[in-house]
Amino acid sequence: PKYHLPTGGPNVTKTADLMELRVSYTVDTRNVLSNERQLLKLLRSDAVEQRRNASEALLKAPWSGRPQRPTLLKLLHAVLDDDLIVRENVAHLLKLLCVQYRWEMDEWIALLAQKIHPESSQHIVTQIYVMKAMGILGPYASSYSGYITRFFDHEEEYVRMVAVETVGQLTLEVPRHKKSLVRLLREDPSQEVRFLCDRVLKQRGWREPAWMKIQHPAWRDRVIRANANRGKGTTKGKRSEGKFGKMYWE
Repeated sequence: PKYHLPTGGPNVTKTADLMELRVSYTVDTRNVLSNERQLLKLLRSDAVEQRRNASEALLKAPWSGRPQRPTLLKLLHAVLDDDLIVRENVAHLLKLLCVQYRWEMDEWIALLAQKIHPESSQHIVTQIYVMKAMGILGPYASSYSGYITRFFDHEEEYVRMVAVETVGQLTLEVPRHKKSLVRLLREDPSQEVRFLCDRVLKQRGWREPAWMKIQHPAWRDRVIRANANRGKGTTKGKRSEGKFGKMYWE
């Protein structure tokens, strides 16, 4: 059909077609929430309870229009709050705004995703908060899943778990990163990470191939080696400190 996308034809060549796109090019300067300023002020309070109440009120309040730029900047800052409940409430609020104003909110999702860009200098805790928020946003943040896969090789186990879980919540991107997830499933030394990889792959109808049942993954060799050496050494040959290390391997 001529118009098979939500915003019209994919190849717009005329100005008339461009103006027919259902995208708002005007900025509404009205307050879309009655007590918006008071709630945003409480959202920056030092008291945790006030921030929680403000985030919950913003989440449940009826928005009469798209928020203004200063409001969205404060919401993006609240996604990085120290309190878990505040972060989750604000992330769910951003998701509701994405449902109502899909294309207008895309630039703000991109601004949030820049904090986990490979060239970003943000602290790892901040990047974990951003990945958690992107997981709540779900398919609306799926375009930036490539920024997350670099955390698959992070030295911290919890960071790898968050990255895998976030990719699983961006359900549209699981087939795109199937190769990396299968690699983690075979080689990651953490059982929790391997369990998450298996769960994420299976939610897209993935089945373990026959070759994985025949070939032993790398972590299995490390476990056998550690057991043979009574946990004293996990390297092969003469460098092994275990009592049965040399006997076992040679």
